[in-house]
Amino acid sequence: MPAHLYRPRHDPPTIRDRVLIHSSDAGLAGLLTTPVAVLVLITPLLPGYEPSNTLERLPAILSLAMAVMLGAGGVLATLGLFWRGHVVSTGWTLEQIGWWFVAGGWGGFAYMAFVKSPFTTISWYIPAVLSLLALTRAVVVFLIERDTRPRAEEIKHERECGGPT
Repeated sequence: MPAHLYRPRHDPPTIRDRVLIHSSDAGLAGLLTTPVAVLVLITPLLPGYEPSNTLERLPAILSLAMAVMLGAGGVLATLGLFWRGHVVSTGWTLEQIGWWFVAGGWGGFAYMAFVKSPFTTISWYIPAVLSLLALTRAVVVFLIERDTRPRAEEIKHERECGGPT
């Protein structure tokens, strides 16, 4: 069975390649999580505006904490996904830290929504799934890094010694 993965057309991959490779991750971090954080953060500046009924019933400090986690996480995960520096582990580190923040932000939102209104299932279920997706990506980034490092060392050794060991 063929692999159902997009292969980049450029080396190093262009931003377009990265969007196609990581479309769900980029969407979760850059198009959903970060804008939600911004909406929550600007709420005090817009009298009468409330981006979510769930947030309306929460203490402001909890909403602020969730927004900061989501904002920082979304930005870091997006920076890591699109990292073009020469030290790839910097991108992995940024992305992984970002996903942990995203998972914490959405997990906190899900918990707060469940505690406030356990029978409004969609209000807590969707953020719980988003948190799980972020946790999954954090683990995937860890596994990619863990599996890539030994192979990179093999390639380095082959180049230094003139062939495979």
